[in-house]
Amino acid sequence: MVNPHQLPIPAGRRARNPLIDEAGWRRLCSIRDHPDAPRWNYRVGDRLEAGDLPGIEAYRETLATDRPRACSGPPDWLLAWVEACREHVGLFRQRLPRGLDLSRDWAYLPTMTREDIACRLPALVPTTAELARLIVYETNGTSTGHALDVPNHPATIARNHPLLEFALARHGVRPRLDSRQVACLNVGAERRTVMFANVFAVWGNAGFAKINLHPAVWDPIRARRFFADLQPQFLTGD
Repeated sequence: MVNPHQLPIPAGRRARNPLIDEAGWRRLCSIRDHPDAPRWNYRVGDRLEAGDLPGIEAYRETLATDRPRACSGPPDWLLAWVEACREHVGLFRQRLPRGLDLSRDWAYLPTMTREDIACRLPALVPTTAELARLIVYETNGTSTGHALDVPNHPATIARNHPLLEFALARHGVRPRLDSRQVACLNVGAERRTVMFANVFAVWGNAGFAKINLHPAVWDPIRARRFFADLQPQFLTGD
């Protein structure tokens, strides 16, 4: 009988995880094909390319070395970011007219709402965005009752990883992150939500899964065996 873990990495998986290697493929299969795995209902990949990694590493270094400084108003980096958005994002151009002094008028700037994402999504996509690489995440609206389609860039999403490393390190937790490990299980308990397995290039193709512990969708005994066998480095709830 052919072991699927030893087969060449499928083209569809390489499209979703361009930087996956053989060890990462084996790790992904070990999660996805586990005998006690939940019934996966979604497929994702990190979509990262080699050119994305230096920027993510630079962000990781910035988190490790920079420290916030007290200031009376918004920091310079935030003002610069909003100014850049005013140039390239339609909604910012509409709501932040020319002549508005971002630093002086900061307290009066209009804030965005969930309605903006739901109803004005094209106006939120920068004109400079690499549209071919956008990932559109479909929320299920469990909390609010209003599902959303949320576009993002793979390199932007991957910056969550250094942020999570930073948060863990503040509590003295420095997990091993490579393809020999299941880095993280994202745990929920909802009547209906997406469940998927993945590996992340920024963590050396370490394993990951978003799972749902609701007893209506996953037998608790099987879930317990799944956790015990995979032994994730840490758990998250978001």
